[in-house]
Amino acid sequence: AYAASETISNTIQMATGDQLRTYLKDNGKVLDKISDNGSNTNWLDEVTRTGFSHNHNLNFNGGGENSSYGASLNYFDNEGIIKNSGLERFIARANMEQRLFNNRLKLNINLTNSNTTNDRIATQVYNNMFTYLPTVSVYNADGTFYEDPTRTTGTGGYYNPVALLENNTYQGKTNLYLINGSAKVNILNGLDFNAMVSMQNEQINENLYNNRYSMLRQGFNGYAERSSVKNTQKVFEGYFNYDKTFGSHGLKLLAGYSWQENRNGDGFQTSGQNFVSDDLLWNNIGLSNGNGSTVVNYGSIYISTLRLISFYGRAIYDYKGKYLLQATIRRDGSSAFGVNNRWGMFPSVSAGWNIDRESFMSNVSFVDNLKLRAGYGVSGNSVGFDAYTARLVYGAQSGSYFYSNGKWLTAIGPIQNDNPNLKWERTATLNIGLDFSLFKNKLSGTLDVYNKKTTDLIAPYQVSTTQYPFNVLTANVGEMTNKGIELSLNTTPVRTGNFSWNTAINLSHNKNEITSISNDL
Repeated sequence: AYAASETISNTIQMATGDQLRTYLKDNGKVLDKISDNGSNTNWLDEVTRTGFSHNHNLNFNGGGENSSYGASLNYFDNEGIIKNSGLERFIARANMEQRLFNNRLKLNINLTNSNTTNDRIATQVYNNMFTYLPTVSVYNADGTFYEDPTRTTGTGGYYNPVALLENNTYQGKTNLYLINGSAKVNILNGLDFNAMVSMQNEQINENLYNNRYSMLRQGFNGYAERSSVKNTQKVFEGYFNYDKTFGSHGLKLLAGYSWQENRNGDGFQTSGQNFVSDDLLWNNIGLSNGNGSTVVNYGSIYISTLRLISFYGRAIYDYKGKYLLQATIRRDGSSAFGVNNRWGMFPSVSAGWNIDRESFMSNVSFVDNLKLRAGYGVSGNSVGFDAYTARLVYGAQSGSYFYSNGKWLTAIGPIQNDNPNLKWERTATLNIGLDFSLFKNKLSGTLDVYNKKTTDLIAPYQVSTTQYPFNVLTANVGEMTNKGIELSLNTTPVRTGNFSWNTAINLSHNKNEITSISNDL
């Protein structure tokens, strides 16, 4: 356990009220009465404090000849430097491992649960604690907060920073639950099967309340907003691994399958205004009393489900540790792409030659390690593309309305085209390299020459609305090349029992070129 305190180490020195009055007087200026009531207020001092935090850990573990287990608890409470801000977190973990059948079967399970409460503040506090005039007081004579109603408009305006802290409450709660288990089975000598399954469940609740005195919601008589969203991730992976040596020949084989599903945005948001009392904050929005012109804020929460599936294999062969050959192949599928191109095939092959192990190198004493290698492979990219990237999406049409049942309603229309032919971004890489170590490892390094070509780059593409319902299409429209050379050197010119001197040098040159930014669609 430990405890700590936090303070601002280097504050920004702002003019006092008297200094500002003197400056204005010397320049023939004067503040109006609403901007000067004779005060000297240090707004930074008014909204900050010394923050205290404490952290506590409890751990225990045990086990027997064929099993082990452990658990831990952690509690952390951090009081923010800005008043009314803070973070509280509780984490519980447990794990267990069991070995069966003379260690031919190993089972492992891990559980984690964390609960985090984050008390936040209105973002307008940060700028107003430096821009709000020091010539006015925090409170009026009747105890209400001082405000300048002529300038308190919108959500980015001029507000009393202390009032922002007291009249607006923001709180986020996150509950994260993670369970993962694995099993390893030794089927035969040299042949294993590994399986892993995991599930993560994240529940995020966001709450805010602007009370009847809040300048951020003037005339709302109290405004509450709540959102609740669940995100889940499920993963399964299983693979066979074969490792066998036949005299001077070594063979390693791997074949596997993986499946992943991410389901995000399963939830809702709602709001209410005009409350009889501020006491309940956001805890009973049903007590709001909206009128016919009240617009409920439902936010932009929507469910999306993204799946990734892979079949993969790898073979590694070596002869006497001198000659190495590796080949891999992957067939990956992603629901982010168009229905015609969700699957991609990505092969690679590489070879290595440990030259220092050849008989003709036996008399070259200054060479410790010398390896020549070369490889070519193709990889695919689906990162950054979601479940709706290739789908037709409808949304609100800004500035477009239609009349129905005596009301003008916002029109709904296409905001994204579908592209059934959208496919994986592909990068083909050719690499030739040399690894070396000389003079009893006093000098070592690597030299790499590479050529990368990326095709089918995904980007928005302007299209005609005579052919498409929307004027932008997400498509494979680009190609790019990266060519270069990299040199890394590590030297240890001096090494003694009590002292060593190490130097590292890295040199690189890369040429990046966009070779195409459009295709015929």
